[in-house]
Amino acid sequence: MEISPASVRFVWRFIGATLVYGVLITGATWVARNFDPSPIGLVALSILPAIAIAASLIVVGLYLIEETDEYVRKRQAVAMLVSIGILLTLSTALGFLQQRNLIGSVDLLWAFPAWCVLWSVTQCWMAIRDYRRAGDAA
Repeated sequence: MEISPASVRFVWRFIGATLVYGVLITGATWVARNFDPSPIGLVALSILPAIAIAASLIVVGLYLIEETDEYVRKRQAVAMLVSIGILLTLSTALGFLQQRNLIGSVDLLWAFPAWCVLWSVTQCWMAIRDYRRAGDAA
């Protein structure tokens, strides 16, 4: 299976955005712990890592635009939709559990990493499903 140029660009861009996220979250945490930023400064430090998340989502969007293989593009779109559906369902259930004081607070900063993991798991599930179907057809 040949890897498309769009896939290669996606991987490098996503790695770059992830590294920027790591630097921003580490730096923002370090500044917040070692200095006494003003409330506005704390707001800025809290929002700063989300900019890298936005960059990551832009990278994903660029990939969908640049990928010329319609089959691959459709699979990625389906995997993203399944993962966002699972994430929204879980977050809604957690919200109801919190509302009824059945669980403590859940940190929302894990939403994007959870989506990335779910996206990957969905792609693996789709690949295994297709492999089994191909085996049944042979």
